[in-house]
Amino acid sequence: MLNVSLHPIEKRFLKALLSKEKAKLEDVAREANLVIDQARRALEWLRSKGLIYVEEKRKRYYTLGEEGKKVVEHGLPEARLARTLSDLGKSEINKVKTKLEMDEKEFNAAIGRAIRRKWVKLIRDDSLYLLPLLKPHETEEEKVIRKLSSGPLEEHLLSEKELKIVRELMKRPNYINIIESSEIFVGIVDKWRSTIESIPIVEEVTQLRPEHLINDNWKELKFAVIDISAPTPSIYPAKKHPLVEFIKIVREIFVSLGFEEVKGPLIQSAFWNFDALFTPQDHPARDMQDTFYLHGFTAKLPRSDLVERVKKVHEDGGNTGSRGWGYEWSVDKAKSCVLRTHTTAVTIRALYELKGRDAKIFSIGRVFRNENVDAKHLAEFHQVEGIAVGRNLNLRHLMGYLTLFYRKLGFEKVKFWPTFFPYTEPSLQSMVYSEKLGKWLELCGMGIFRPEVVKPLRVDKPVLAWGMGLERLAMLYYDVVDIRQFYINRLSWLREVKCQ
Repeated sequence: MLNVSLHPIEKRFLKALLSKEKAKLEDVAREANLVIDQARRALEWLRSKGLIYVEEKRKRYYTLGEEGKKVVEHGLPEARLARTLSDLGKSEINKVKTKLEMDEKEFNAAIGRAIRRKWVKLIRDDSLYLLPLLKPHETEEEKVIRKLSSGPLEEHLLSEKELKIVRELMKRPNYINIIESSEIFVGIVDKWRSTIESIPIVEEVTQLRPEHLINDNWKELKFAVIDISAPTPSIYPAKKHPLVEFIKIVREIFVSLGFEEVKGPLIQSAFWNFDALFTPQDHPARDMQDTFYLHGFTAKLPRSDLVERVKKVHEDGGNTGSRGWGYEWSVDKAKSCVLRTHTTAVTIRALYELKGRDAKIFSIGRVFRNENVDAKHLAEFHQVEGIAVGRNLNLRHLMGYLTLFYRKLGFEKVKFWPTFFPYTEPSLQSMVYSEKLGKWLELCGMGIFRPEVVKPLRVDKPVLAWGMGLERLAMLYYDVVDIRQFYINRLSWLREVKCQ
């Protein structure tokens, strides 16, 4: 007894199969009066229910290409060469080429093959000559080509020797073409044959139409049973890229915490990218091995009084109480143009434009590092960072902001670890616990801007700062182990990844 319901198409398919042990799919479709797409659909349904078995037989045919067809009429180029030369005798090479009417490439290849087969010999006298050694009869290759000239030939009709010759000829452009096809055979599983024979074929209705109601004959209709447990085709509607969606999520979280987004150009002056952040001009981070410079371009610096204050801080600390870095600061190096290495170049400039006002701002954008690309590093990626300015702000506020941010992303376990960063003091590293990986992971650098950073900007309040690589955070969010996954556009992953 069948424990599954059958669609009318399936019933017609099975009835057409009953009189056969095994049949081609096309023959079953024709006998059941089904179009081939309906037959294929019925085949997949019935195979998933275990009622039929399916066999696929693949066939390979060989046929002649355009160059192969020429061989049928004229012979192989090397054989033509040897036969012509046998009639001419020792001949100057250009004379033979003119006689054969071959192009340069084909003629040179024919000479090489004829020499290897010891049909001709190349000699040098006052010029280059070809000397005939043997006049070949019909070659084995020519015999195979003649055999293929009658039309596509199935692989099993060729001997091992002939197949070897065919494979050699396939190395020559457009000599032999391959045609591959497959035939699908289906049959009823033996244990279900008697059960299927007893299934009545009654015209069943799958959709109630207006004419059924108008004519009042709907009571006499046989309605098809719908199997609501049957698998349906997967549908992949359009959606945003997971990384674009994640950026939106991060943006919404910080806006909900009272932060305002700021944006800035991808190309920055070294002044805003490095100097304003108290990064010395001989620091390794400024080397071309780490930073992309735009040669031949210089940037316009901000007001001269700000530039002078930054210069003093670098050289002797200025009015910050610091000793500075103790070197002669170069304005020309500060004018260099770079692809920004962090979005701090945007937030530090926004801090200057705030003119000491309280604020909470953040930035999300692409940054560039001269890195070797691997599973954990990219040369171009996104960074998310921000600052909070306020008279009574302290490190606890910063830890609170980041803790709320991580928890809104679903990371409940958060902790902070003392560390060192060049332009914050004190400095912390935030860490979250990954339940899947079973370990703590470092994600974000944070701290309070040093006086050498904020005093030249005429800011006399605490400035909380933090920054992190967005892709690395997205890796945890989406359970991705290779950061390159976000950029290689693998459809299988893009279709399956869950987005909000």
